[in-house]
Amino acid sequence: AVVSWFMENSSFSLSADLKDKAYAEILNAVEPLNEIVEMYQALASPGDKLFFKEFLLWGLVEYNKLDKQETKGGYQFEDRVLGSFYNN
Repeated sequence: AVVSWFMENSSFSLSADLKDKAYAEILNAVEPLNEIVEMYQALASPGDKLFFKEFLLWGLVEYNKLDKQETKGGYQFEDRVLGSFYNN
């Protein structure tokens, strides 16, 4: 479900200089991440839930399910197939 979300929403980036509210809004916009974290970490604090969501993204990158591109001041996450198509 998370990878499918990225296939449908090609523009997703996390900037290193985001304020807490903007960071939360961006991560919370990925509904499949919300569902996974609520399923396994429903009692976690809101800050910890954001950590788990970003951790899931990095895990998907490490297992070659998503691509990560370093941008000026942050990272862009995208579907592995479509991302490689657009970057070539």
